[in-house]
Amino acid sequence: MREEPVAEVTLEIPTETYYLASIRSMTHAFARRAGFSEQVADQIQLAVDEVCATGATREASPERRIRLELGRDARRLWARVTYRGPSQPLHFDESGFDHAPLPESPDMGHVIVTSYMDEVDFAETNEGTEIRMIRFLRPRGGPA
Repeated sequence: MREEPVAEVTLEIPTETYYLASIRSMTHAFARRAGFSEQVADQIQLAVDEVCATGATREASPERRIRLELGRDARRLWARVTYRGPSQPLHFDESGFDHAPLPESPDMGHVIVTSYMDEVDFAETNEGTEIRMIRFLRPRGGPA
């Protein structure tokens, strides 16, 4: 993945599912403002929510935080989600998340995120677990 410019919007919340509505709302509004259709904004929102919800449900702790950064340029929107604080690493790769599966398929989170975003990258950083996602803006009338 290419290096992202400075984030236009940053939100940091506790790892409690109660706060996820703020992330969904902000992500959808940001995607619409970036020029994506309602349908694509819904997809971006769902992908970001899936990554954040996984961290919130599997990494819940008073010391843990989820940081969402959103940015855009003329060609793309990018989102960076970082789980910050003491933790066991949350791995996200082709096989899905490596913690105990939720009631649905353990690979469903990976399928959702990779289906709706053009690029997805996972990394362990000094701050914690980081997942970066990109969705390219396609010309009107082009494929979604």
